[in-house]
Amino acid sequence: MPLRPLLPSLLWLSAALVPAMEVVGKVPYLETTLRAEWRSELLAKVVSDIGRQIGTPVALSPGVERIRDTRQVTLVDPARTRLGDTLERLERSQDLHITAEALTLRIETWEDFRDRKRHPVNLALRDYGMFLGIQDFPGPVLGFGVASGGNRKIFVIETDRKMDHDHAAGRGPESHEVVDWLRTIASDTGVELRGNGNAYVLVTDEEETAIRQALQELQSRTLRRTAWRVRFGTLPAGEKLPTGLISTAAASALGTRLGTPRTLTLSAMNGQRVHALSGIQQSLIDDLEIVNHQFDPSPAVFLTGCAADLRPTMGALFTRVAYHLSWVDPLPSTTVEVTNPARAVATENRTTVKNGKDKEAERETTLSVSSAANDHRPGVTVAINRPVVWSWMPRGDVLLDQD
Repeated sequence: MPLRPLLPSLLWLSAALVPAMEVVGKVPYLETTLRAEWRSELLAKVVSDIGRQIGTPVALSPGVERIRDTRQVTLVDPARTRLGDTLERLERSQDLHITAEALTLRIETWEDFRDRKRHPVNLALRDYGMFLGIQDFPGPVLGFGVASGGNRKIFVIETDRKMDHDHAAGRGPESHEVVDWLRTIASDTGVELRGNGNAYVLVTDEEETAIRQALQELQSRTLRRTAWRVRFGTLPAGEKLPTGLISTAAASALGTRLGTPRTLTLSAMNGQRVHALSGIQQSLIDDLEIVNHQFDPSPAVFLTGCAADLRPTMGALFTRVAYHLSWVDPLPSTTVEVTNPARAVATENRTTVKNGKDKEAERETTLSVSSAANDHRPGVTVAINRPVVWSWMPRGDVLLDQD
């Protein structure tokens, strides 16, 4: 089950969307006034001036400690201004997070602030439908199927390669895919995937809410089901009919005109391949092979009727349907005659050859030579009843507007 086609990326809230400054309890020093006259001053001097003004310790996070002697600040007020307003402008201009407490003024980078606020959360991903491994159910092939050594091939619905691979195996996403997906929602956070589909993450409250919302949306899309109906039938010769994608009303009107209609109904989860079949199955001798001068019958299963093979994939505004329809009906049978070729039988002729005398002794050599003696056994003719079929097998991939 792939993740990216099912759910758009969710981004962490930027600092501009968070309240300007966090205030904990009653903080009297925020009401004092200060005239800011910092022209390209180092952040270390700005923090020192603020500390003298409020008479309260200023706590700097490790990230601020690293930039305090290199970051330059320019903030000038024409008159004395409320300290709380000055701190808010300093926070926004320097991309910092300031927390005002009664006994401490805390200045942090946003990364340090998020790390301080993060807490461990155990997410049971199986409760959200992840790792279900939804199986595909492709349908059988109508007609003669795939003959041994023949050129006929089983139809394969052509859709997204990765999605087909995932569903064909009936597997869930890989561990690294889940980790990467969670990190797109809560960036720079620790994610550890353990057994039984549990994910341990270190997140803030806001990140936890975003992750759970994303998982609920993923569950809703994964388990969403659609129902489909396929109707087969014929019209009298010469009668016109609408073609292509037509409205529901036009399809219903056409259905009432069909002769000997046959209807198939299907239901599928999002991205699942399913099939429905209404037909008759029979066994027959599909072919004969000659093995050791004897006929060796090749049995086959002959399936006729109507079948529908679908894979619906639902998006936000449309539904993609890959389909393969099959309609195969047998016609009056024909007889195919197969003849076993004549069989030649080899005989053996014996020939004697005498050598002349040599110095030691007189020897006589006999040679045996095999040759065909034109002894042909008659061939055998066998009649095979091989049905002739009429078939109609449209297939394609369409996008349907959900409106």
